[in-house]
Amino acid sequence: MDAQIGRLLETLESSAELKNTVIIFFSDHSIFLGNHGRLHKGTLFEEALNTSMIVSWPKRFLTDQTNPHPMELMDLVPTTFELAGVPAPNKAAQNGLSIVPLLEGKETNGRTYAFSEILGAQAATDARYRYIVSEGVEMLYDHQSDPYEMKNVVSELPEVADRMRRAVKRWMKTSGPVHPPKTF
Repeated sequence: MDAQIGRLLETLESSAELKNTVIIFFSDHSIFLGNHGRLHKGTLFEEALNTSMIVSWPKRFLTDQTNPHPMELMDLVPTTFELAGVPAPNKAAQNGLSIVPLLEGKETNGRTYAFSEILGAQAATDARYRYIVSEGVEMLYDHQSDPYEMKNVVSELPEVADRMRRAVKRWMKTSGPVHPPKTF
């Protein structure tokens, strides 16, 4: 795959179109190496939810920046429409929030939380914390002091847990649960 991406970039550069091309490269989950006792996806821990994304368009965006703000993959839909200069054609595209302001170096795009759900468990992630509720068990992790999510601080930070619990409940009320296919 690396070689093919290299070929594509070389072709764009040799045709002088690289400066006019937005490149977005991302994955849908990170890697599991036994963290939290898991060797595969299907959790709401950092290893599953925090993925890398590279966006390049030197003509418009700052280079070499890292952004800690939460985002969701569905944010790429309105982002690509905005970059193309056309309105999003349907409601599905409106579920995300464009990340163009973040790419331009602004502090926020308006998203406070990134939400996730799998197999009846839900999570809310903000710039510092991740709150997970699964089968009635609540977990809260402070990424500033515990980036590997090893210490549940839900009882130590009840105000944060309550704020994020309410956010998950609001999100579930508006989005509803996701029911996986029977073959999942």
